[in-house]
Amino acid sequence: MIVYFSRRGQNLYRGPQPYLNVGNTELIAKAVVNRFPQPVLAEIVPVHPYPNDYQEALAVAKQELADRTLPAIKPLTADIAGSQHIILAFPKWWNHLPRPVVTFMKQFQWQNKTIYPVCTHEENRFGDILNELAELAQGSTIERGLAIRGVCASDADRAVENWLNNYDQDAAEQPLGMTAYWQTQPGK
Repeated sequence: MIVYFSRRGQNLYRGPQPYLNVGNTELIAKAVVNRFPQPVLAEIVPVHPYPNDYQEALAVAKQELADRTLPAIKPLTADIAGSQHIILAFPKWWNHLPRPVVTFMKQFQWQNKTIYPVCTHEENRFGDILNELAELAQGSTIERGLAIRGVCASDADRAVENWLNNYDQDAAEQPLGMTAYWQTQPGK
């Protein structure tokens, strides 16, 4: 299962701020989903969408982070309860998970699940996000993830393919063919 959060609208792109009909993280999530025979793709959608204007969206997201807001999200289109392996794709906002992703993470039990993080960013790859994920998903295993610069999202097919193929392909041991990056423990 692939769960993602992405923002459409005006976005920073090497200086200019063009309008994106498909967000960078959505591009990556769809590049990943195309590699699986029977994929399940679910989007984290805030009840109140972020503004299309880049500067306005930044202001809202920054305030949410400062206030530690948990914005309401719409129900997922897929049930993750039965999924043991989840690819979680998101942009990095100020070195952290976007707050709608935090809302999503707090809605589920993560014990004995495996999370494969995929992050779009403009610098510093995952930042503090792996620590955040470990705190939010206690009892899970967080695998080595994929970080892609947002401005490169439309050309990331090879990076996605390499990420998925760069590991031992023993499906019985690691269904996505990846080795453990981070093991979380309950209560830590």
